[in-house]
Amino acid sequence: FEQWKSSKGDGDARKEEIGEKLDELDEEIDFLRKAQGVMDDKKASNLKTAETQHRTHAAEYNRLSTLVQGLKVENESQLRRIAAAKAQKKIAERRLDEAEDLENTELIEPDIPKLETAIQKAQKNVEDASGDANPTVKKIVREYLKVKDSTPPSLAKVIQLAQKELGDDSKLTAALEELEKVKADKNNEVRKFMETRSKIGSASQMAAAARSEIKAANQTIADANVNMGAKAADLPKNEEDLAKSERQYKKSEKEMADLQAEVAGGDSAELKKLTTERK
Repeated sequence: FEQWKSSKGDGDARKEEIGEKLDELDEEIDFLRKAQGVMDDKKASNLKTAETQHRTHAAEYNRLSTLVQGLKVENESQLRRIAAAKAQKKIAERRLDEAEDLENTELIEPDIPKLETAIQKAQKNVEDASGDANPTVKKIVREYLKVKDSTPPSLAKVIQLAQKELGDDSKLTAALEELEKVKADKNNEVRKFMETRSKIGSASQMAAAARSEIKAANQTIADANVNMGAKAADLPKNEEDLAKSERQYKKSEKEMADLQAEVAGGDSAELKKLTTERK
């Protein structure tokens, strides 16, 4: 904040100096307009009013802009702390919701006997579809069916000859696929159960940790608010005032420019020079 103030230097003095110069230019421009008769009294009065309003609105806009910038710079580090704490709090709140859901979750054990029965049945179907060939041949054929697309042609031809001695090829393929499926089903059921049980076991710790993080984030936000400048609470209102002032400033600038454009055609070279300098 001190660096920001230092970088502004004698900004206020410079603005005052510019204001004095503008007053001088206004007087010269008014004098020349009247002397050269470039506008009637009514237009002159309207333009003078518009220029005065524009000067007033510009000054207020500059004042509020400097005020808002100053408050933001002065409290920048605290505002960053608040933003970071709010983000952390949001994450912790999601973790707390997840932990509380887990605490209320009913742990259902997988039906292992039922899953084992399905595997045994699938294995029996594979054996039935494999025919009466040598067990080693059956095993070779089963492994071949898994990788037959990448098996060298010469080896594939030999295995296919042995395969003819087995049972129904299509039934065997379907039986093998079913066996792999029921084995995967069992593994998935057991894995999900173990993961859920582990999560439920640590849910209380997760919830406590999340509550602690939320409490710490709230404390950080409160601390940052306390450490902000005395006028920091006015920042939202000042920003609102600044936006309103900017609208007034731009509106008055357009009104002034429209009136100036009406008489610009009759300006002398000297008057154009002064109005350009004034702008």
